[in-house]
Amino acid sequence: MDSYTINNIAVYRNLDWKLSNEFLYLTEIPTIFEPFVIHPNYYSFGIINKGSMTLQIDNDVHIITPASFMIYRPEQTLKIIEIESGTEGAFILFTRRFIQDFHPILDAFFTNTFLHNYFGSHIIMASEDYQHLSTLFSKIFDVLSAIYTERWETSARNLIITLINETDIILKKYQSSSLSISTKENLIISKFKSLAEEHFSTQKPITFYSDQLNISISRLYKIFKKQNLMPPSSYLNELLLQEAKFLLANSENNVGEIAARLSFSDIHTFSRFFKKHTTFSPTAFRLNEIKWTEKDKN
Repeated sequence: MDSYTINNIAVYRNLDWKLSNEFLYLTEIPTIFEPFVIHPNYYSFGIINKGSMTLQIDNDVHIITPASFMIYRPEQTLKIIEIESGTEGAFILFTRRFIQDFHPILDAFFTNTFLHNYFGSHIIMASEDYQHLSTLFSKIFDVLSAIYTERWETSARNLIITLINETDIILKKYQSSSLSISTKENLIISKFKSLAEEHFSTQKPITFYSDQLNISISRLYKIFKKQNLMPPSSYLNELLLQEAKFLLANSENNVGEIAARLSFSDIHTFSRFFKKHTTFSPTAFRLNEIKWTEKDKN
């Protein structure tokens, strides 16, 4: 799909939203989500107050938890990997047109604020900044939910511009640390990910990757933390988990054969790993996938 819209989001996730095709806000995050890569034509940013989400934005996997700030932009690609049941937060989705149609001069928001790419898609904030932003979102959402006039869209634009501006002030302090990662460190991250994608099913120890990169394990973890990326071990686990899910849903191998294919010592170790990360046993996950596949066919 070339471009995924806010209306596509509302329809696919069964959201009761009829106010605008250019703007949407959420507090309860639906566990129904697109299983495919999307190319949004809108901006989305917000915070998690409860639960977690695992997203792949461009080529980076991020685990969004409380105190995390997340943003993705129209030029990026998005794949939602997992949303924990009961996840709550505060997110807005809006198109460039939603702001520009209000006043063309506000195009500066798209070049001089965090909406532009002055840092990545995931920032872990200090507690006081998270609390301030959480309060700000809450108050603005309260006002949005109380407006029922024909000028709702004008009011919504004003409130979102305020939210963007205030959020940008909070996030400016994180700009320098996000940009300070060196070319050498970027190369290490890139090489690690390439190695991980090639060897994740056969080489689980981090020592294998640190040896290949000729750096210490602690240094490798510090580089990933500096860029606000999930730890290297979590990145490996995510690759393993996604491959396991794919094999369970799409292959005829039994659970023991899948465990061996992914180099687990035995079926019990694989089952513990899978259940720890999904809450389902491999067998239960497979049965659930079969049920949903048959439902889609009907």
